[in-house]
Amino acid sequence: MYILFILSVSLFGTDQGFSAAISNSRNEIEPVQEHHMDIHQDLREIRRTILQYHDKCDIHDDDRCYFVIFVGDGWVNQEAAALACTRHGAKLANIYTKEQYYDVQNYIRTWLDSSTAKVPSFGVRTGMYYKPNSGTTYLSDGSSAPFVKWAHNFPSDDVYRTAVTLVVFSKGSKDEGMRNTDPLYGYNSVLCEINTSSI
Repeated sequence: MYILFILSVSLFGTDQGFSAAISNSRNEIEPVQEHHMDIHQDLREIRRTILQYHDKCDIHDDDRCYFVIFVGDGWVNQEAAALACTRHGAKLANIYTKEQYYDVQNYIRTWLDSSTAKVPSFGVRTGMYYKPNSGTTYLSDGSSAPFVKWAHNFPSDDVYRTAVTLVVFSKGSKDEGMRNTDPLYGYNSVLCEINTSSI
């Protein structure tokens, strides 16, 4: 009986010591974890600030930075457009909202108005794509597009027109908006995107 009592006291004491050790470890780890999260958040804010003032970030919203690569007299198909964005640390852009659509459109129209090239319109490659068989528009990650604004007489039911291109006119037109186009066909500018929320 005496031996059992001693063993019980000993085991109870051991459990208390183990619990105390775990508690102390947690107390030491939690501040480190909080500090790590603070550093990560600071880095994200620094990155966003850099992007905000970087000369290639023409358009901003809370989580994304957009910029347009103007090819000028050159022409880029879908594959070349994706590569152009990758070289700048970005990807072919998606249009997620009505506000983003008009921000991009107004920026391109401003450029058209100020350009010495005096071109009436620009076709801008995006990362979105369209499936004529199902009539569905997708973002580059394969999810359904939450916002689409087709140009007059689009989308086309041509099965080869799977890429989505944004066409902007300097003076505005019913023909401007999104068009589904052949990925092999060349356009003269590219819309790129950097997602700052994932940094």
